[in-house]
Amino acid sequence: MYKTVIKIYSLILGTQPFCDLELITKPPVFIPRLETEDWIGRLIALLKPHFSTTTNLALQKGPFKIIDICTGSAMRSCKKLHNQVEFFHLDIMKSTDKQICEFMSKSNGYDLVVSNPPYISHDEYLTLDEDIKLWEDKLAFLSDENGTMFHSKISYLAAKYLLKKIVTFQLSGRTRYQNWLWNSWKSSSI
Repeated sequence: MYKTVIKIYSLILGTQPFCDLELITKPPVFIPRLETEDWIGRLIALLKPHFSTTTNLALQKGPFKIIDICTGSAMRSCKKLHNQVEFFHLDIMKSTDKQICEFMSKSNGYDLVVSNPPYISHDEYLTLDEDIKLWEDKLAFLSDENGTMFHSKISYLAAKYLLKKIVTFQLSGRTRYQNWLWNSWKSSSI
């Protein structure tokens, strides 16, 4: 009996198209999903009008600052928005809480926080397709606290460092995250 191993197409080619970029893909990199490309595309479309008129730019005191927490959100695609945008990237998996707060506080706040954090629980990871587990870095998927650990950290950082306290989450339709978010806000733990 033969065992079939499926290699992800992007890894065979060595690249993955994403918005206006061609991302280099080498194992064990996490391959950006279509859902991520979709929400980044929608975010670009939402932000473009803000940078399309001189009036909007004049109202902005300094550059519009976007921080990508977890650095997997491919916010580099948003660089086509305007040269008045500054991008910051923070990998919270490789930093201590103290380093994160020091980094965040240097900017005097952010206009937008985006993230596509690890969200898979250890139990869910066991059920993923073998080709994903074989070729992609599990650190891009796994999160403690039933898949919500990074959501807690990101919520805390956004509450502390966002210039305008407006927060939205794309929760991929998982009830667990919706319940976590609602319960966290009700109890004021974030």
